[in-house]
Amino acid sequence: VVRGQRLVDWVEAGDTSFAQKDYYAALKYYEAALAYDSAHVKSWYYRGLSSLAFNDYQTALMAFDRVLELDEEMNYPEVVFWMGNAHHTIGDFEKAIEHYEAFLDNPGKSPADVVERGEKFLSDCRWAIINLPRKEGQPTPQNLGPKVNSGDSDFGAIYQGDKLYYS
Repeated sequence: VVRGQRLVDWVEAGDTSFAQKDYYAALKYYEAALAYDSAHVKSWYYRGLSSLAFNDYQTALMAFDRVLELDEEMNYPEVVFWMGNAHHTIGDFEKAIEHYEAFLDNPGKSPADVVERGEKFLSDCRWAIINLPRKEGQPTPQNLGPKVNSGDSDFGAIYQGDKLYYS
């Protein structure tokens, strides 16, 4: 008899890795859990958070969209905050504002510090739209698809403080 891992084992392994801030391992465990049950909301949520932790915003947004589709009881109200955060980080301030406003309209039992961050980030996005207008002829940032914008960190730029690092 061949025995495999149970869904709960994959989720627990993901939880352990996530708690240890090993987000790539957590992502892989949650993906394995989703192979067992593609409607497992917790795995989608933490797949999104894990992706967000290593700047794979498109995968995070896809996972968070799935949470919104599946979480009828709104057990993960912060998912809308995290969607705003992903859009905010990639410079899509209009979509970020939509998500932050939706989150702040219905934060559920979210911790006070997350609500405060939502309020600050909403203010930051509004400021950016007013004070960082696009100049005529300036290109609009857009995802160029998986051949250019992969989920990996290859040639990915990231801000650390006031410095931009890239490979």
